[in-house]
Amino acid sequence: MNIAPHIAKGARFTIGARIESKFLDLLELSYAAYFTDKEKKIAKIAECVFVLDTLKLLITTAWEGKLIANKQCEEYHPQLTYTHCSTIHW
Repeated sequence: MNIAPHIAKGARFTIGARIESKFLDLLELSYAAYFTDKEKKIAKIAECVFVLDTLKLLITTAWEGKLIANKQCEEYHPQLTYTHCSTIHW
């Protein structure tokens, strides 16, 4: 995800770093959920959905605060929505 370099310097190391951190957390959790036992898989997927929702909230907050451009929000938001639907039907 290439959001942090495009955020103003004051917010880059706060919300920008948080967005990138949550994205990496989502990748890590989805990888763990893929290889988790069947009994624990639902809990891992629930964690993935929570992190994904948090990520969407942070991106929306950054967009509403005019920290990221409309183009970036339009680029990432549909991808995250599709990922959310895919995760639920996993």
